[in-house]
Formats: sequence, C-alpha cells, structure tokens
Amino acid sequence: MQSLMSFLLDFAKEQGYTDVVLSTNTNDAKHIYEKFSFKYISDKYYLRLADNAKKEK
Repeated sequence: MQSLMSFLLDFAKEQGYTDVVLSTNTNDAKHIYEKFSFKYISDKYYLRLADNAKKEK
C-alpha cells in the first residue's frame, strides 16, 4: 500500500497538482496518510505538494 501511495503522490506532482485531499473510515489508512505527512483537518487528510511541481517538468 505504501508503494502505491508513493506512486500516486509522484504522479500528482508530475501532473502539477499542488494539493491532495483524502478521506477514510479505517485506522490502517489513517496510519499510512500520517506517515506521508498528511494533516487531519475537518474529517479529511490534506497534503500540500511542492508549490513548483509544474515548473519542474
């Protein structure tokens, strides 16, 4: 699951996304989100990707 999360976040950066928002009902997913530095805010997990992700292409 963690390699899948790494792949998805790399893909999002390559596509120029600057934010990722996730939600879950399971403790396993919460643990993985937190390991990848997502912050729990208002029933969702947020992660700010590099602001210059699109410029790196």
